[in-house]
Amino acid sequence: MVRLNKTEHYDQALEMFNNIQVATQVAKDLCELYGIEYDENEGRKVRGWLENYTVNKFPENYTPKILVWDIETSQSIFKAWWTGKQYLGTRNMIKEPQILTVAYKYLGEDKIYNITWENKSDESLVKKFIKIYNDADIVIGVNSINFDSRWLNARAAKYGLEINTFVKSFDIQKEAKRVFRIPGYSMSFMCEYFGVPTQKYKHSGIVMWDMIENTNNEYSKVESKEAMEEMVKYNEIDVLATEDLYYRLRPYFKHTSHLGTLTGKSKASCPDCGGKNIKLYKTTTTEAGTIQRIMICKNDDIKFKISNTEYLKWVNEKSM
Repeated sequence: MVRLNKTEHYDQALEMFNNIQVATQVAKDLCELYGIEYDENEGRKVRGWLENYTVNKFPENYTPKILVWDIETSQSIFKAWWTGKQYLGTRNMIKEPQILTVAYKYLGEDKIYNITWENKSDESLVKKFIKIYNDADIVIGVNSINFDSRWLNARAAKYGLEINTFVKSFDIQKEAKRVFRIPGYSMSFMCEYFGVPTQKYKHSGIVMWDMIENTNNEYSKVESKEAMEEMVKYNEIDVLATEDLYYRLRPYFKHTSHLGTLTGKSKASCPDCGGKNIKLYKTTTTEAGTIQRIMICKNDDIKFKISNTEYLKWVNEKSM
């Protein structure tokens, strides 16, 4: 009977494992490829080949690109036949809303960047920012999954641009609603409630939007430029507040990506900073009785779970 053997099939198993990272599925796929009947012996054999093989997609010196971002959008203008409560649909809309400005920075860095619309169009803004967005490993915002990301996706699709709709997005508001019961979840309220020093910028109100959008009609180019400068400042301070809020609350939240494995380390490393200065916090089990270990990072107090297998590997590495 023909069987899988390490001499002939090991290299191919490694290549397949790099893609799907499930050893049992690799065994099944290899058996199907070579017309071999799969059974548990074949699965156990391939799992043994791959047991100590670690998939490191990223080198150890890789610096994750963690983007903190925020957008400001224009107004929608509608026409109606009369006053009072009524439904305003797309047929009533006479002015399509666009992205006026996007501000962003990389987590932990000082410099803040911004891109603004040009000639009353956000096409160039979207084209420029989308390259940065697509290159990010994680994007962080407030209400960003429901608002900012959907806006960017829509504008990219409008202009036929490629966008990473699978980006790892960390939405502080969404996580706050999952973890906390507090009176409000707006950025300004959460900053005040949790004692975050950076507060939202008090801008001049709706007139700021009017000055930017109605140049040459009601306002001069000078007024429009000044209003845009004010909006950029408002946008950038929101990004700073988002970063501060993230640092303040991240010990209470789940992580959306694992910065340890992203930088070539094992799962027994901090998912938020990638550090290996960790310790056992508590041992727990699943309903089925599978042992899990809750670890805590000594650098930033982040708690995370690892399997008992990963924990034993970590203990062994420490002892060596």
